[in-house]
Amino acid sequence: MSINKLQKNKGFVLFFSLLVTSIILAAGLAVSRIVVRQILLASVQKDSQMSLFAADAGIECARYWRDTKSNPTLDNTSGDLTCNSMALIKDVPDPIHPTNVRAWFNLGSQNPPADSCVIIEIYNESNPSRVCGNGSDKRCISAKGYNVPCNASTGAPEGGRVVERGLRFTYQ
Repeated sequence: MSINKLQKNKGFVLFFSLLVTSIILAAGLAVSRIVVRQILLASVQKDSQMSLFAADAGIECARYWRDTKSNPTLDNTSGDLTCNSMALIKDVPDPIHPTNVRAWFNLGSQNPPADSCVIIEIYNESNPSRVCGNGSDKRCISAKGYNVPCNASTGAPEGGRVVERGLRFTYQ
């Protein structure tokens, strides 16, 4: 009688081991999926933080030039602008508002590749509320930071996954 009972239970050990193995595999896959998502979120947070710090550096650079130079409007006739020994590349003047300035520079190492890009727009004239907020007498500095470097000739951010963060400083 005991031999018949052993023959009936022959496949139970194999079935039980497959069941335990599949449960462990499912748990391992679930944990690896969570880990991959956390790594992706951490990289997005790093890119976002780099972009925000770049925008802040752009605001501070423009404020420095506005507060310390003889031509505080930073218009397109004010000569070369530099921030952290990096030359700001000024864009073509706006024919409608010639005192407004658009400039960009790369942050990071002096030699390519740079770490991040900043685009600064300085509105020296009374501007529409879409730029500086409500009030016709306001002027502002707008800075957009990117987690990738700017193209040297166009100023457009170029790279893989581009994250943009912007700041605006309004003054009278």
